[in-house]
Amino acid sequence: MKNLLLTVLLTGLFSSSNAQRKFGNSTGTFLMTDKQVYIPGETIYFTARLLNVDLQKDSTTYHTLFVSLVNGLTRRMVCADTYILSVGLAAGVFHLPKDLPSGEYLLFSFTNNLAADSVEQDFHTWISIRKPAEAPFKIPETSLSTTDSIQFKELTIPDPNISVSLKADSLHYKKRDSIHFTIGIKDATGNPVKGLLTVSCVLKNRLKKNGVYDMRKYFFVDQFLQHLDSTTNLHISPQIMNGAVTGYLTKDGRVKRKKIPMTLMKNNGVVKLATDSLGIFKIRSKDLLTLVPGEGYLTVSKGGNSSLFMIHFLDVAKRISDSLASRPIPYQEENSLDSVLFSSEETQYWVNHSATKSTEPPPATTSQDHLKLVKLIPAAAAFPNINPVGDSALHLNSTLYWDYLLLLKDSGTADFSFFSGDIPGIYTCIVQGWTEKGLMYKSVDFEVE
Repeated sequence: MKNLLLTVLLTGLFSSSNAQRKFGNSTGTFLMTDKQVYIPGETIYFTARLLNVDLQKDSTTYHTLFVSLVNGLTRRMVCADTYILSVGLAAGVFHLPKDLPSGEYLLFSFTNNLAADSVEQDFHTWISIRKPAEAPFKIPETSLSTTDSIQFKELTIPDPNISVSLKADSLHYKKRDSIHFTIGIKDATGNPVKGLLTVSCVLKNRLKKNGVYDMRKYFFVDQFLQHLDSTTNLHISPQIMNGAVTGYLTKDGRVKRKKIPMTLMKNNGVVKLATDSLGIFKIRSKDLLTLVPGEGYLTVSKGGNSSLFMIHFLDVAKRISDSLASRPIPYQEENSLDSVLFSSEETQYWVNHSATKSTEPPPATTSQDHLKLVKLIPAAAAFPNINPVGDSALHLNSTLYWDYLLLLKDSGTADFSFFSGDIPGIYTCIVQGWTEKGLMYKSVDFEVE
């Protein structure tokens, strides 16, 4: 498992060079996902990078990342999760519900500072949910806002003045072959360039043609098309947003506007906290960190009087997401047909298993008002790079490889290896991230037969 705190080693490098800063004063995150077309129940792997900030000065201000999924038609949040933002970087997984209907959805990300920062922009991108062996999904006419590509003509992407080499040991592979990539970055004089990168190798038809997945293009062009302005009411105060989990206490039906001690019990320790003078409690994202995914218990610590209190949670992600989604966010319809998305192997597998009932246990609950379950934040785990050779089970992962933290050596190089699966087709390997010379993006296609 890699530790996000490794980014501290590069904070001084990037901040001193202002490599990730640009003209203007807007800040915000860029959310790189492994792909943009998903099947219900799949996992979204992502890396979020805080852009246009001084990491040495502002990293403590931005400490929590919210990620939410919003139905593109109803503009209402479907699900959300919270993550630790450390030194401008967050990484994790976002689990899609298994019963999610096919359709177009908005994926949002924003930080705890969105309501307080007049220049922070939310990040949003369209993703598609599709099911194999299902009739092609049709978007209801006039149901989604559209945009004209002419808006892109006024803004340009500057030359980073670096040379990026991204090479595979072959461009053609068989199913379950070993695949090896090398990457090297040099400046204009041939000197190596250090960097902190993210890698995604995915079936190409799971990347939306109009998707927001190029960080450099987003940084210099896309983010200016839909700014969050003062007319957007977030319906929440900055103080409430400044925690990963926020809520209040009542006693006898009334909010207790004074400090009341509380305790968060986790599998790796105990956290003491208290409500403020307004009766609000806030749990920091770092206090929710755990090495083992699971839940903790939040309780009122008033001895024998604890049971007289009732804990209420404020759904910050939903309030913000519904407000952000109420804007006329542009949508560009894809021309590809659903019928070409899935291989025959995927379709047959889906037909055989879609009717299988879930054996997952129901979520744990507690009926005690003064004792509530709180979802903990697991550390970002490595992508499961499984060797399928000799395995009789089908390997139908459209994402072959993901690495949220690829650190270039002093030589400006790095390498990574993985295996192809059982889905034939054209795949795209995307590498992008921070370098000491600015943002970089590079992609290479290869084929699995």
